[in-house]
Amino acid sequence: MEIIKKLINHYRNGILIEKIFKYTVAILYKIYNSFLFRHLFNFLLTNRRKIKRFEKSLTPIDDSFYKIANYYLPVKNKLDKNSNFLSFGIGSDVDFEVEVYSQYGVSVNCFDPTPRSEQFINEINLNYIKFFPVGLSEDSGKLTFYQTKPYSDYTLIKPNIYWDKFNADCFSIDNILKKLNINFIDLIKLDIEGAAIDSINQLCSSPNRFGILISELEFMEKDIENYTKKVNKIVDIANQNNYDLFRLPKIKSNFKSIEIIIVNRN
Repeated sequence: MEIIKKLINHYRNGILIEKIFKYTVAILYKIYNSFLFRHLFNFLLTNRRKIKRFEKSLTPIDDSFYKIANYYLPVKNKLDKNSNFLSFGIGSDVDFEVEVYSQYGVSVNCFDPTPRSEQFINEINLNYIKFFPVGLSEDSGKLTFYQTKPYSDYTLIKPNIYWDKFNADCFSIDNILKKLNINFIDLIKLDIEGAAIDSINQLCSSPNRFGILISELEFMEKDIENYTKKVNKIVDIANQNNYDLFRLPKIKSNFKSIEIIIVNRN
């Protein structure tokens, strides 16, 4: 009887309907993200087919790179315990950061404004990870982050429909480097749900600002031509300032993003 009373109360105040709706959406999202539906959508959606074709135009990595956790690094690199390593957008996964420390002794400055990331960092409590609960954006200030669907990460790019949102402090890459007193970044990783392109352009606009840059370039807009134009701009700016850009392989690609690594020729 007590359970029935609780259900009736939840129904009257709207909590029950809200929970049923969220669980239904979550289940549908799981189905949508399954192997069969992922490949079906890749085949049917024009933009994903265009990203797949465009991705092939970028130079892939070769055997001068090796796999480390879920990313790649050049076999020949200059990483050591004195290197500057910055990682933006960790979510609840620091496998790459842990492996870099394990192999090279490199401590890392991690940045992520989402509450789950701060909780995650506090739980793992690793002394070689310094955490900052702030976001990266060339438009510094208090900005709004949006969750596009259940279980997804948050993005600064406002979608037409979103699941959740919150506000957080954001700083440009130059402001962050100034606060940390860093002039050269040996390794930087950007996984910030569509917001990386402007910061990458800023970093690549001058030679010898970083050694290795790894990023996921998510397609968060409807205009595929504009997306490819932005990626090609990164390629051009990088090349002009003595950097080489390569495409990273993805085991299970849904063709909604391209992963790249940019390496300083020096």
